[in-house]
This record gives sequence, C-alpha cells and structure tokens, in this order.
Amino acid sequence: MLTNIQDLIEELEDRELFNYVKSPKEPGWLLTSGFWSPFYVNLRKLGLHNPLFYDICLDIGLRAETYKNPLLLGIPTAGLSLASVAGIITGHPSTGLRLNSKNHGDKEVLELADYDIVLVDDVYSMGTTLNKILDQDLPFKNNIRELLVVVDRSKTRSTKYDPVNSLINFDDIIDYIWEKIKYGPYKECWEQYESNPYTYKLADEFWETT
Repeated sequence: MLTNIQDLIEELEDRELFNYVKSPKEPGWLLTSGFWSPFYVNLRKLGLHNPLFYDICLDIGLRAETYKNPLLLGIPTAGLSLASVAGIITGHPSTGLRLNSKNHGDKEVLELADYDIVLVDDVYSMGTTLNKILDQDLPFKNNIRELLVVVDRSKTRSTKYDPVNSLINFDDIIDYIWEKIKYGPYKECWEQYESNPYTYKLADEFWETT
C-alpha cells in the first residue's frame, strides 16, 4: 500500500489535482457546501494519470481485504472508475451505485446481502453524497462496512455512517502545506484555519489574520 503520504500529495499537486493558496492575491475556492477553502482537491481527471491512478486503485483494493468477502461499490461519478479498476487489479467484485432511482427499465435491485460492502469515492467533504445514499431504502444497507476514499478533507464527521477510511486525510494535507509555507508570512492564517476550517465563507476572512 502507499506509505509516503506526503509524496503522494506532492504528486497530486504536480499533476494539478491538488492546489492551495499561496498569497492573498489568490481567491481560493468556494465549495458546494458553501464554505470557502484555501485548498482544493479535484480528482475527476485522476484516471488520466498513470501509473498514479493504478497505484491508488491498488491501495483501495488492498484496504478492502480487511473484510472476509469484500465488494467495492462505487459512488457516482468518480467512485465508479476507482471501484471498477481496484476490483480488476485485486480480484474483488465491484459494481456501481445509482444515487437516484430511475423511471425506466426493470428497476432491478442489487442483491448484495452476502458481501461486506465497501463504498468507494474520490473525495469526502461534508458527507452530503453519503447521506443521500444512506437515506435510500437499500436492502443491503446493513452490509455497508465503511466508506473508502482517496482524500478525506473533513475536520469532523457529518455523516450518518462511520467509519470513513482514506489514503489522505485533513491533517495530512495541513502538514504538507505547513512544510511548504512554515517560513512564509502567512503561517498564522493556516494555524487559524487548521483549528476551525468551517468558519470561512470568504477569502478575506482567511487572510485578515495576517
């Protein structure tokens, strides 16, 4: 499994899949949750970057081996390719989950009662997508063992299900950024953000600590 997390984050940055603000001239990012963030993770194009994509999928598949009979269940949309490729590499069965019921076809319900289900997605933030899934009347809901993501950017849990397992977590990201800027003039901003990342709705609120 991937062991040097800081090198992994650096590779994501090199491939422009991860970025963070470096000066007040940079506006940062407004997340779908409504919160502003000084860093951003965009893994929608991860599949274009081999062998990095392969290595991450391998790690996901190996982590699922904690369970006796794992099935990788991809969450749309990025989680579908992650679960599929991880399953191919490690030999675990995999399939995808539909977030909304369809109004056509046979409306077949997946029979997954015999599996230890591992939900797979790219980034966990506020738990909105996961909550949508858990609010559905899924016959295999009791078989869900964990959510496995590449990046868990949350400081606290807001989902109806734990655990959330990740290759990279919030503290890993802050540690990486801290190593990059600890001798710069903006370290106080990052210290404030690390203590409570859910207080910022505007970039100016972040930079005003300097």
